[in-house]
Amino acid sequence: MSDIRDAHSKGYLSRVPHFNSICNYLENPELTPILYSLISETSLPLKSVEVDFAADSSGFTTSRFVRWFDHKYGTVRQQHEWVKVHLMCGVRTNIVTAVEIRDRDASDTKLLPGLVDATAKILPSARFQLIRATEA
Repeated sequence: MSDIRDAHSKGYLSRVPHFNSICNYLENPELTPILYSLISETSLPLKSVEVDFAADSSGFTTSRFVRWFDHKYGTVRQQHEWVKVHLMCGVRTNIVTAVEIRDRDASDTKLLPGLVDATAKILPSARFQLIRATEA
């Protein structure tokens, strides 16, 4: 929120929004295509520099917990819920050209064609490097 207050003090914003406003907007599904296009647009300045791309994925924990009963040990277990981000990034500059955020069980291989297509659409000269997870 300090960045938002700073933007307000410099006159970039007419008023400081309520702190929940940003979270409320991020939960709005109509915003998703805009965020996807922003990711694509921000990669364009490096179009002449970056030609090699690689796919990657990583998990992020949330503030929610998953609970289950562990029959083997006879106890209740809990763990942070998490989501997985799948992305296509430049090998030299690490610029991100395409992103998919899914649940923790989402398959990397099923999302790969969409990431490749999205990158090839904005950067037709892109080359893709694919490695097996066991090699990483």
